[in-house]
Amino acid sequence: MPAKAMQDTLPKLQQRFIDTPYLEIGWGDKGFYSNQRNNHRLNTKSDVLVSGSVIHAVAVPENIEVISTHAKIEKLCLTDKAYASLIQFIADSFYRTSNVK
Repeated sequence: MPAKAMQDTLPKLQQRFIDTPYLEIGWGDKGFYSNQRNNHRLNTKSDVLVSGSVIHAVAVPENIEVISTHAKIEKLCLTDKAYASLIQFIADSFYRTSNVK
């Protein structure tokens, strides 16, 4: 997704991901995202045994094909209202302490 809308909503993302055009954001099992060798055994395990949830957020360059040669990339066209709802939904899923916005 374009980074600016998420960074405007969650300014800490701007500090973490400087000058990135896009962000990849996902949710899932901590064991899955923490393991550098995401393999079939781990995928099956993460469907059964949950080691805690995490939010996965990474910077994505302008040319996504450079880092994601095997992924099928689909473009979504959303209304402004639907896009704003998506941004708010994602922002609301981030855990914040009382002193962090």
